[in-house]
Amino acid sequence: MALSPGSVEIESGALYRRAEAETRRSDQVRPVATNDIGPVHVDLNAGVSVWRIEDRPAPQAFAVLALSANIVRPFGVMLEGYSFSQALLISRRDGGVLFALSHSPKPWLVFDVGEELGMFPSTHPFATFVGMTIVPAILWRRTGT
Repeated sequence: MALSPGSVEIESGALYRRAEAETRRSDQVRPVATNDIGPVHVDLNAGVSVWRIEDRPAPQAFAVLALSANIVRPFGVMLEGYSFSQALLISRRDGGVLFALSHSPKPWLVFDVGEELGMFPSTHPFATFVGMTIVPAILWRRTGT
């Protein structure tokens, strides 16, 4: 099974973290491979965030594998594993596994709630989260294969 290339994303100034009593900006480059395998959607992301780009840059590599599927429309499930390397004094090494349930009342709107188990307890051992995704535009649709 091969994943088809999805996109290359470049984010600038999108991530902020508090460190050393200052807010630091991060730029990211993130190649994405995505594919549907039967009822399961697979996303594989890898990249590098560069923290403190304006002074003494600190790179932080990351990788994410996410699997998602519809249970009964408009409800779904998601399982994701992720890992971040350490970025000097800006961001500690992090990683974990999370599970979420989602509700998508409209094709462009998704709400999710879930639990996360951290792999590095000193960074964070456990978390509960809620989220919302809004898709402002669909730039292209997949054609039949």
